[in-house]
Amino acid sequence: PSIAYRGATLSYAGLSPWKLSGLWGRERSGVFGVPVAELEIDRDSFVYGTQLGYGEPTNPWSLRTTALFATGDDRGVTQSDTMFDVANTFRVTDPWSFDSEVAVSEEEFAYVVGTTWQRPKHRMRLAFRDIAERFQTVAGPIGDQGERGLAWEGSWDLTRAFTVRGQADWFRNRTFPNPNELDALN
Repeated sequence: PSIAYRGATLSYAGLSPWKLSGLWGRERSGVFGVPVAELEIDRDSFVYGTQLGYGEPTNPWSLRTTALFATGDDRGVTQSDTMFDVANTFRVTDPWSFDSEVAVSEEEFAYVVGTTWQRPKHRMRLAFRDIAERFQTVAGPIGDQGERGLAWEGSWDLTRAFTVRGQADWFRNRTFPNPNELDALN
């Protein structure tokens, strides 16, 4: 997950194709985000974590595991204190690849499975997601929280200067469902 913090990130890629990263620091916040440093508020909220990745462009598959932790008295109720994530990509043939990601945070799960077909001028992706109603990261709730659905996106480069892009998303939001029909798609 994306998180704003004031601290350090260290990465080591000397064990190719493995890469190890670590981060730690104070969570950044302000009255309206962090537009300028003078508006930043120091909070008792700290994040730290590690990520281990495996893969090179020539490998048919890649793997990434992440563990994030947060501590402090100023953490919000919509922020998780722990989060673990595993993601992988498997390239079956030249144009086709499959990917998946599973995350757990405070005993709530989220997962995404997808497939991508890609050529130099064309790209299509189809992905299914199921994100628990109370799933949240160490940074807070995510935009797809409570959604179960299927997303399609595609692009076609007609010329160097003209590209056609499209997307469609069929999902049911279990956090904020349609009040007139609870099982309806949004």
